[in-house]
Amino acid sequence: NLDLDFIEEIKEDIDIVFICNPNNPTGVLTTREYILEVLKKTENFNTIVVIDESFLDFVEEKDKFSAISLVHEYKNLIVVKSLTKFFAFPGIRVGYGSTSNIDYINSINNISIPWAINTVAAAGAVAALKQRDYINKTISYVKEEKEYLFNKLSEFKGLKVYKPSVNFIFFKDIKDLNPKESLLKYGILIRSCDNYVGLDKGYYRVAVRTREENDSLVEAFTRNSG
Repeated sequence: NLDLDFIEEIKEDIDIVFICNPNNPTGVLTTREYILEVLKKTENFNTIVVIDESFLDFVEEKDKFSAISLVHEYKNLIVVKSLTKFFAFPGIRVGYGSTSNIDYINSINNISIPWAINTVAAAGAVAALKQRDYINKTISYVKEEKEYLFNKLSEFKGLKVYKPSVNFIFFKDIKDLNPKESLLKYGILIRSCDNYVGLDKGYYRVAVRTREENDSLVEAFTRNSG
């Protein structure tokens, strides 16, 4: 979790602060109140604050955490978002940023390529954002399945599983089960998090998928740990 120490480390010589909310790979959520404190501190130094909310659409009460409504109040704020996570079309490669700072926008436009988004991505983004029924069903489905998979994985004594907030679950292998290599023989690939700063080879992330796929993952863990 981000704490007061993080805010205290923001000094006048800091040009830019990035916050991923929820965090990837831990899934930890940062409250809107905390982000406000960061903005108040950075505003004094004219430090840019970038909030990545790419996974926040999976959160049921995302308004408690989103900073999007603060962009007009804080000129040093940029909120970025990828649509490829929630709408499951990573090949489309589309997202957006929001800020009220015209200088930021002009600077970005000056170095951006002329055709940043192709016609397929543009059409896909517009169509996706209109799918209210899909959006509501996805939030509900992921909520149920993440709780189910979290409870199942928590039964394994060799894993320290962290409470999820979105569509992935973060855990630590505390008994050297080497799950990434072991699960490959069952045709299951999980994300090793050893390339994240502060994490070692014992940390992993798994996606929350369909009930059938989640059960397959649990069964593979059972065979591996048994």
